[in-house]
Amino acid sequence: MKLNPFWSWAFLASALQAPLSAAVDIAADNPFIQYSGRFDRTDAKKPRCDWPGSSIQARFTGTSITVKISGGMNDFNVIVDGVWKSKLTVDGKTSQVAAQGLLDGAHEILLTKRTEGFQGITTFEGFQLEDGKAMVAPPPKAVSPKIQFIGDSYTVGYGDEANVLSCPDRRPYDNNYLAYGPVTARAVGADYSVQAVSGLGMVHNYGDASPVSARPMPSYFGNTLFGVDDLKWDFTKWIPDLVVVALGTNDFSTAVKPTEAQYASAYKDFLKKVRAWYPNAEILCMTYSVDAYQKKYVDTLVSQVAAAGDAKIHRVHMPALVAGELGCDYHPNVAGQRKYADALIPQVKHYLGITGIGKPMRPIGKPMGTGEAMPRDRSGAGETQVIPYRPASGPAAGPWVDARGRLLAF
Repeated sequence: MKLNPFWSWAFLASALQAPLSAAVDIAADNPFIQYSGRFDRTDAKKPRCDWPGSSIQARFTGTSITVKISGGMNDFNVIVDGVWKSKLTVDGKTSQVAAQGLLDGAHEILLTKRTEGFQGITTFEGFQLEDGKAMVAPPPKAVSPKIQFIGDSYTVGYGDEANVLSCPDRRPYDNNYLAYGPVTARAVGADYSVQAVSGLGMVHNYGDASPVSARPMPSYFGNTLFGVDDLKWDFTKWIPDLVVVALGTNDFSTAVKPTEAQYASAYKDFLKKVRAWYPNAEILCMTYSVDAYQKKYVDTLVSQVAAAGDAKIHRVHMPALVAGELGCDYHPNVAGQRKYADALIPQVKHYLGITGIGKPMRPIGKPMGTGEAMPRDRSGAGETQVIPYRPASGPAAGPWVDARGRLLAF
């Protein structure tokens, strides 16, 4: 059958006039996008982060969403509507589909940084939605307690998704979202920020030939970005109700160790700074059962700080881990991290005055026991909610090693 030329030209003209499907670009400074953790927002359209646990959250309509993100050798969890969807690997990419095949409608996406600071700085430039789709305003934000976690590889979530002790490459197994800090915070309905670096101690870093290291963890704590010393964090931006300090494992894990006086002096100096930054916060000093020094020294120094007049300083000791609770290089795996969270949750509820999620039993900040560890209480452990699942730029110079003894340098 021969086609009528008139209809052929009419069809072509109609096709040329029809609008093409166009993706909708959402800039990173969209007011509906929420950030948690430390971000450098000097350029509001290109916020940067490197600390573990840094997160980006937004609500959108459609069946898929693309993330415009680049920089470093980092991984992010992609959680949509409270369900873990995938691991987003940033290496060398500028944008990638984070979720697709969703029911057409409104959804919530949460991106959380699995990897730690020395993996490099990541830059976020927004989202891309399907044609005709849009961002949705977040629900009114409830007043939630805030928890600051300061620590080392245990707090990072070093190799926690592994169930083997030897990990030639731990990166695939790192997941800060499943470390004890974020798990604890979610269990009590708290916002959180994680400042932690593998291999660093309070005064002595793992493997250092000197008992007093040039750059222990406290020297990085004031940075907005872990690896950039000349970009300082504004401590008035986010004020925690509770600060959990867990530093000491690397101080005493190798042959060269600081003396009690050196460790205690550095610890007390750091506590003074934390108290100056957060005058009303409860401070909980946390220790692990991996050496003979940490608990004894922390018990003593916390008692001394409390006796000197700080009524909001406390301590807690974590239970020992056993076979089945260890992952890469004998670090706590998901089960070990959960064990720590189960032990910590009652302590956190106690000092924040929480009897249930979001139900305060007393004003936040009111001290309960000066310089004392609360008796271990396993109540509340069942409330833990777990979803199944390069060197940074800047002048922060100096070689150091992570908890595996691998030499790293900026």
